[in-house]
Amino acid sequence: MARRRDPTEVKREMIECGAWPIELFPGVDKRWLCVCMACGDFRRITYSNVVTNRQRPCKTCTDRETAERLRHSQAHVVAFFRALNIRIVGEYVNNRTPIDCVCLTCGESIRPTYGNARRKGVGACGGACKRKKIGDSNRGDAAAAVHLALANDLEPIAAYMRHDDPWPCRCVRTGVIVTPTLGSIKQQGHCCSVCGAMRQGDARRLAPEVAEARVRAAGLEPIGSYPGRVDVPWPCRCACGTEIRPGLRVSEIREGDTRACHNCTSTSYKLDDPGWVYLLTHPQARFVKWGKSTVLEKRLAVHRYQGFDDVCRIWALSTGRLANLLEQQITTWVRGQGAVTTIEQRLMRYKGYTETASLDEISVAAIINFTDDLLAP
Repeated sequence: MARRRDPTEVKREMIECGAWPIELFPGVDKRWLCVCMACGDFRRITYSNVVTNRQRPCKTCTDRETAERLRHSQAHVVAFFRALNIRIVGEYVNNRTPIDCVCLTCGESIRPTYGNARRKGVGACGGACKRKKIGDSNRGDAAAAVHLALANDLEPIAAYMRHDDPWPCRCVRTGVIVTPTLGSIKQQGHCCSVCGAMRQGDARRLAPEVAEARVRAAGLEPIGSYPGRVDVPWPCRCACGTEIRPGLRVSEIREGDTRACHNCTSTSYKLDDPGWVYLLTHPQARFVKWGKSTVLEKRLAVHRYQGFDDVCRIWALSTGRLANLLEQQITTWVRGQGAVTTIEQRLMRYKGYTETASLDEISVAAIINFTDDLLAP
């Protein structure tokens, strides 16, 4: 059985070693909160380490003493850095404390430590000299770099510098000037955005008969010949007889998707249904709002939620197509009058901010008079 130690005797031994306990003795191998009697730092140390193994109780004091023991004279350090073409402008404290210096090679202000400056491969200058050293190590062989570029159909038009620097080259296939790095050539091979776009286009291009079959499978009748690309609109006709122009992109068409036709969908603006153009104001923000709808009450409810709750005028039209045209004419005329300020987009969560104008720049009466004149028989 381990002998119980007298707490008073244990405390006396710790104090003799330079550590003043401030807690009850927990045991010989358990951490014990003490205060270093030399520097005043708090340390959690064990009795066995300090008394039995004779370890120093404070790491701070140990490091300070070690640094002081290894410390050189100011003259020695100045001479050492002068041999490295570095001028000391600050004070040398110890081997681990940065010293204010100026590199006489690159002219930059640097803060090396004496210890790091002595280490092989680290170097004292962490500025332009270090960057140059890294660049030189990554440069590689210029002849091998040129050979790699030519093997990937890239003709260098400037001297090779470094592995990660842009390198002007001419694409042998297209004649376009590109600036890849040697690293990107190694990873990707032929680095040309034009060639990449062409490869992507070829991969997405469909045969005319395949594209036409996809359009017909969606319940649409193509108008005219296939434009040659899936991302170009292709005019077509819906089963209901509605012509869709400028058309749909083949990449967007899905089988049985009725959203392609504005008359067949249940959500979009319907050009052939009765339409309305409305004029509203936001009294607090002092903005006027005009717009179109084929579902008037639903649209007005949305705008009321956004603060446009003052209905100034509503014009009924026979079709949504005419309402769309009238809205465009109002927008063009209002902007032409110099009313170019629109309400902040964040205030109109459900869109429509582009068809607004400040009441400080145009009046509601002016918009009403212009619209009435347009619709006059």
